[in-house]
Amino acid sequence: MTKNFRRDVLKENSLQKNWSDVQMKEPDGEQKTFVRPEDKLEKHWRDELERVNAEAWKMLNNIFSMNSSFTHEDEKEYGLEYISDGCYRNVYFPKEDTKIPFDNPEELVVKEIKKHASAGVGVLDCSQWANEEEVKGWVRLKDTPIGEYLAPVIDFGEDFDWVVQRRADNSGVSRNEMNEIRDECTDLGWEYEDWATRNVGYVDDELVLVDYGHKHTIGEELMAD
Repeated sequence: MTKNFRRDVLKENSLQKNWSDVQMKEPDGEQKTFVRPEDKLEKHWRDELERVNAEAWKMLNNIFSMNSSFTHEDEKEYGLEYISDGCYRNVYFPKEDTKIPFDNPEELVVKEIKKHASAGVGVLDCSQWANEEEVKGWVRLKDTPIGEYLAPVIDFGEDFDWVVQRRADNSGVSRNEMNEIRDECTDLGWEYEDWATRNVGYVDDELVLVDYGHKHTIGEELMAD
């Protein structure tokens, strides 16, 4: 499987114009470099995303708030189907009759950061960074060749306690298929530590990585002409 992309293309957009951590190519031909900042993701980065509508965003903030505990009864009330839980997050598919006013619920997945049940409502464990890292990864990479291999992030909550992403179908994905996109991403200069068949799936007939909220390394070649 080979995707159609040009390695020499990096779109001229706010990724280049506004981010202090990206250095553009200098007149003398010096290559662009990329340095990951450690500071908190700024909320205006939502401008880089497709976004859910305002009413859905407000409701998601309410039901997945740090000050509340989302239960199985809540799943039924809001029309969310519990799919799985990983080490750090719970995953839900919006049902057709979901009360959350998504424009296209059948195309979306919601990821909720896990909370420490024993520590009380509103206490996050080490999973706090997972959604934030996934949002950062998408915003930084979506207009590079690697973006073709990532399931798009649509929106995120005020404290990253939830993320909405395009839904992928990972039924029957083989290890060989996963290895193909892993190798292509590596060749392009992107190293990721959590490749697994459960973390890839098809979006619009293209195989993509759906869980990339873990440590990754971005090579300079991704930012070079």
